[in-house]
Amino acid sequence: DLLVRMASGNLMREPMVALLREVKTAGYATAIITNNVREFRDGWRSLMPVDELIDQVFDSSELGMRKPDAAIYQHALVAMGNVAPQRAVFLDDVEQNVLSAECLGIHGMQVTNDFHVAIHELRALLTLSPNTPQ
Repeated sequence: DLLVRMASGNLMREPMVALLREVKTAGYATAIITNNVREFRDGWRSLMPVDELIDQVFDSSELGMRKPDAAIYQHALVAMGNVAPQRAVFLDDVEQNVLSAECLGIHGMQVTNDFHVAIHELRALLTLSPNTPQ
């Protein structure tokens, strides 16, 4: 309940959910790698339409590995169909997590408070229309 209340004012969520819809519509596979505790699972999943927008969720509390450990990124690449790291994009708010993904050859983007920068960069990388409403 506390997690949901804390995140309910998150201004980033709606534009990022809209971006995920664009990514899915364009035919890209999507996944979440989350450092999580089992007790928060239902709380964070209630904040967005996970089942609609996300193909796979890699939850640290279930896998026993956490970002920035390279093993969790490698696990996700294999589970998503042996995706080559160079064909994957990873967004995160924690710089060390992004750097760890980049060390494996994954294209990393840090999402900061100015999250519109990451939205623009991802649209450009995936050649999504820059005119889509945010």
